Amino acid sequence: LSLLDAGVPLGRHVAGVAMGLLLDDSQPLTPETASILTDIQALEDALGSMDFKVAGDETGITAFQLDVKCEGLSMDIMRAALKQAREARRQILEHMRAALAEPRDSGLSIPKTKILEVPRSMRGKIIGPGGSTIQRVIAEAGLDSADLNLAGELRLTAKSSKSIVAAEAIIKGLITGGGENKASPDAIANAPVKEAMACRRSDRRRLVGPQAATLRQLVEDSGVLDIRVDPSGTVTIFADTPETAAKARALITALCEEEDPGDIVEEVIPIDNSVRGRIIGPGGATVRKVEEETGAKMEVFPTEVIITGEEEAVRKAK
Repeated sequence: LSLLDAGVPLGRHVAGVAMGLLLDDSQPLTPETASILTDIQALEDALGSMDFKVAGDETGITAFQLDVKCEGLSMDIMRAALKQAREARRQILEHMRAALAEPRDSGLSIPKTKILEVPRSMRGKIIGPGGSTIQRVIAEAGLDSADLNLAGELRLTAKSSKSIVAAEAIIKGLITGGGENKASPDAIANAPVKEAMACRRSDRRRLVGPQAATLRQLVEDSGVLDIRVDPSGTVTIFADTPETAAKARALITALCEEEDPGDIVEEVIPIDNSVRGRIIGPGGATVRKVEEETGAKMEVFPTEVIITGEEEAVRKAK
């Protein structure tokens, strides 16, 4: 109930009850000769032979814990105790639902948070000169704060979920090369036409272009709301009409079908997220060292590292 009252979106109510046991030492241990107690307190726990805590929801048991002070319990005793616990649990659940049927609207007093992963190569772009870009995101989305740590985790905090959603749209747009057009985050999120295209990983660099210049030109030339490219090469088009989406798709296809220059290669190395910090190094020092020594470029993601450059440079960086 406390979690529901705090606005935590629990799927179902969960209740628990403690079951006890009183035995007659002169009689065989059976459900008929034993007294199984429901909702015991300290006295029954101290003087009884069992403390059996059973928790669950309408569909079944979620957890239980058993203390016994006798030489053992029969399966019949356990079945009887579980049956009584189920009846008691359902009664408690009825009272809980009557008190609070669903998560309470948390209102404006409880802050909302979201953590986004920012690629190392994009961190400077997200922060901006003197923090100007991140301050603009905070102001436009209505955030309370946006903090980027050395591991590339951007923590967004706001009083409303709407502000978090708006900021996430802007940040993801900046990361993928979008977010710098005239379309608002709400317009992009609610675009009538959303299409995904699968391009080669090697096409990603070409589609985005230096400082996302190519991607911005594609948006301008096609008239769509936004175009975003994820690390795998998947391209998502956000458009007002099928016609503008089709135009963007044609332009992207033409770019993807161009022959590779041949001197630039891309290597994708799977990694475990636990070693990501070591690969990045303090403040990105390790990545910078590898790039300086090899001439390759590196992007470090939670589950993979993407290395681009001339073949020999990529081989050394790998």
